[in-house]
Amino acid sequence: MYFIVDTDKNFVKPLAVTFYSITKHAHSDEKNIFFLIQYNDKKLPNEDIVFLKKYIRKQDEIECIVVPHHIDGSITGKWSDQVLLKIIGLYYLPDYVDRIFHIDGDAIVVDDITEFYYSEKLLTYTLLGTKEVLDIQKERNQLYGLKDDLYLCAGVIMINVKLFLKKFPTIESFNNEIKNVKYEIRASDQDFLNTFFDGEKTCWETDQYMRFALLYLIHDKSYLSKKISIIHYAGIAKPWKPDRRLHYRIKYWKYGVRIFGIFYYIKYLFKRLIWFIKYCFNKVFGKSK
Repeated sequence: MYFIVDTDKNFVKPLAVTFYSITKHAHSDEKNIFFLIQYNDKKLPNEDIVFLKKYIRKQDEIECIVVPHHIDGSITGKWSDQVLLKIIGLYYLPDYVDRIFHIDGDAIVVDDITEFYYSEKLLTYTLLGTKEVLDIQKERNQLYGLKDDLYLCAGVIMINVKLFLKKFPTIESFNNEIKNVKYEIRASDQDFLNTFFDGEKTCWETDQYMRFALLYLIHDKSYLSKKISIIHYAGIAKPWKPDRRLHYRIKYWKYGVRIFGIFYYIKYLFKRLIWFIKYCFNKVFGKSK
């Protein structure tokens, strides 16, 4: 299986948890390859790569691919090229990669994802994923007038690389499509994928939320399910941050304690206690947060 996972040198331990969770539940005889797509001025240090390799299976590999910035500014100017890295990285993958599973670094896998990866739906569709939460789904469908009435979350998504490159064979062709965008963009990579591939994307299963939890600070609890395969801690709420209440936080820490030890969790609890004391102080004395 081939994966692209977002990288951030400031959150290497959470990234290790993501890697570990994937290798625990990517049940396949073949090795997993994790492609770290990075800009040359934002590369993870070698010691961080060595650190991450400790938490994947021995037969699995991490391949670092360094890409240049786009000097014309059409991507780096109006929209963040860091956000678009998952798309730009498709042009630098080895030729043998026909499909790629993109998982954000703030997501974890908690059950078998083999069926997702090998879904036959990706033979005819370019994008395969799950719907965004209901309020965003309705807003973007109305905003963009999507013909397929489907707005996918780009944080956890399968991409048919061959079909993607057939439509946009070069970075310049994708870049030119961005230049022609006249509508309002609110989440660049996600909006581009959903609008550029309108009618060329689909969902994993009938019950879109049966196996996927997309967690925001404020979200509809009806999306939560007892049987979940992937948890995406979207938005500002992260399980390793002490200042927010978040569903399924314990799922993250189950992995965190297993690979880093109990003191990692104790350190987090201490930070959470400090945050709670400050929160109560501000509440009592009327200071803004």
